[in-house]
Amino acid sequence: MLWLCLYLPALPLEALSPPPDVPLAVFERRGNKRFLVAVNAAAERQRIETGMALTAAQALLPALRTVERQPRAEKQALQHLADWARQFGSELFFDHHRQLLWLEIGASLKYFGGLDSLLPRLQTSLQGLGYSAGIGIAPTPEAAAWNAHAEDGPILNWRELSSRLGFYPLRWLPFPEAVDGLAGSGVKTLAELLSLPADGLARRFGPALPDYLQRLLGQRADVRERYLPPRVYRRRMEFLGAIESTEGLLFPIRRALTEFQGYLRARDSAVQHFVIEFEHEGHPRTRMDLRLTAAARDAAHFLVIVRERLERLALPAPSLALTLRAERFLVPDLHQGDLFDQRLQQDGEWLGLLEKLQARLGSDAIRFLGLRAEHLPERSWHAARQPQPGKADFPPRPFWLLARPQALQHPPRLRGRPERIEGGWWDGADAQRDYFLAESDSGSQLWVYRDALNGNWFMHGLWA
Repeated sequence: MLWLCLYLPALPLEALSPPPDVPLAVFERRGNKRFLVAVNAAAERQRIETGMALTAAQALLPALRTVERQPRAEKQALQHLADWARQFGSELFFDHHRQLLWLEIGASLKYFGGLDSLLPRLQTSLQGLGYSAGIGIAPTPEAAAWNAHAEDGPILNWRELSSRLGFYPLRWLPFPEAVDGLAGSGVKTLAELLSLPADGLARRFGPALPDYLQRLLGQRADVRERYLPPRVYRRRMEFLGAIESTEGLLFPIRRALTEFQGYLRARDSAVQHFVIEFEHEGHPRTRMDLRLTAAARDAAHFLVIVRERLERLALPAPSLALTLRAERFLVPDLHQGDLFDQRLQQDGEWLGLLEKLQARLGSDAIRFLGLRAEHLPERSWHAARQPQPGKADFPPRPFWLLARPQALQHPPRLRGRPERIEGGWWDGADAQRDYFLAESDSGSQLWVYRDALNGNWFMHGLWA
C-alpha cells in the first residue's frame, strides 16, 4: 500500500472561509494566555506571525481582526475535504486534532497516470478550494504524515523508510510530553529515538509511544476506522462576517461547488437538482433551487447557473451562512466520441445555453416539446417544462405545424411513400389522412396530406 497524507497547517483559518483582503488571525487559549495559531496573507504582510501572543499582535496591528479557534468547524471542513478527496483514493481517514488527512493511492496510481500526473492535479484542486497543504507519501500512514511535514519528496519503498525518517526532527511526534522529555535528554531526531530500547520508552512515556513507532515503521498493522461518505450531501458554510453583496457570495459558493464536484466524482454520480440556502439574521432563509436540463457534476457549469440566478435574487438581508444540499443522485450522462466528433461539444453547448436561459429568465420561461399519446399530429405534442427522456420512433415529420391545415388547389410534387394516419373516431373527430413529403415550386420541403374521406389536399407543416 502507498499512503498520501495532507497536512493542513492553516486549517484553523481556512476552515472558516476567510475574506482574503482583511488582516485576520485565529487564536487559541493556552492556560491564561492566548496565542495565534494561523494568520492570513494580509496579516503576514503587516508582520503578524503564527505563534505570537494575541496582545502583542493587537499592539502591532490594532486593525487586526481575530477569531477564536473553532475545532468543530475544522472537523467539518476536514470531513468535506474527505468527501472531495475520495475521487483520488477509496480508503481514507482523517485526524482534525493533528490537521491531517490520509488516503491510499497505491490502487489508483495507474488510473491517474502515476505520481507525476496525480500530484499536480491534487495540488491545483486544493488551491482552488482555498487550502494550503503539505503533501507526504510513504508506505505507512504515519510515515506519510512525517513526510508531509518535511515536504522533501515521497518515500516510495520500504528500503528507504527508516533512513529517510531518521533525519526528521522530533517536534512532529504526536506526543508533546515525550517530545519535551526526550529533548531534555538530548534526543532531537527520530533516528536517535528509534535507537532507544522500546521497554525503556514504555516505562517512561507509556506503551502508546513504542506502539506508535512500530506502526510508523510498518512493524505493526495500523488499524483505523475508514471514513465513509454520507448518503445525502449537506454542506453548511458559516461566514466570519455577514456578506452583503451577491458578488461577495461567489467565493464561498465556488468552494462549496468544487467540494460537491469531488463528492459526485468519488461516488460516480451526478445531479439534476440541488438546493442552496442563505441564512440571514431576523429573516427566513432564502432558498435557491437549481434544476438542470441534464444530470451533471461539473463545478464550473454549476457556478455559471448559480451566478445567473444570483443576479436575479433579492436577498432580504446580509447572509451569515449558506447550505448546499442534494438528496437524489443519478448516473452521469457521459459519452465518448472520436477525435472528429463535433456532436458532443454541440450538445453540451446547447444544454448549457438552455440552463443559462432558465437561470436568467426563470424556469417558467423555457418550454420543451413533449409527446402525447395521440394519433393526430396536431394533438400529439405539448409544451413541457422538462425535456422528456427517450426518443420517439416516427417517420420524418417537421417540428413546424401550421395552426390550421392550409387547403391546396392542386397536388404538389410528392416524394416517397405515404404515411397513413387515422384516429379521432371515438371523440367525433374522425380523420383518415395520407401524409407525403412534398416540394414547393420555390424548393421548400412541405408535409402535405390527402384527406381520404373527401380527396382534398392540405399542407400541414414545413421544414424550410
